[in-house]
Amino acid sequence: MTSMRTITEIESLELLHGITDGEWETSRAVSYHNNIPTVTEACVQRRGESVAIASEIIDPETGNVSEANARIMAAAPDIARTNVALYREIVTMRSVVKDYIAMINSGEPVTREFMRRVDVSSAALAAIAGGKL
Repeated sequence: MTSMRTITEIESLELLHGITDGEWETSRAVSYHNNIPTVTEACVQRRGESVAIASEIIDPETGNVSEANARIMAAAPDIARTNVALYREIVTMRSVVKDYIAMINSGEPVTREFMRRVDVSSAALAAIAGGKL
């Protein structure tokens, strides 16, 4: 596995600025030789359209068409939007945890309002995670 570079919320927002609107999907061209299909091109396009956002997507190590690279490219806008949402919820959860620690340290009881904040933030995280939280 290659090393991971963390993409910040700001970087995600910058990546989203000016991109082609709409839902992206992959497409491929296939040719047949002796009834054996061979993918000859992978591209990314807006759903339902035939003009490519990116085409001739290949694996630079093999020089072959890369449907995997096309899939990650097509998912990039959704990944960036998810990253922004996660960063925002992390900020909220950090605030909730900080307030909880302050309550515990001061001997204050946990209030209903505080528990409401926890529930709202937990629900937002669950929605981002597809309900798998």
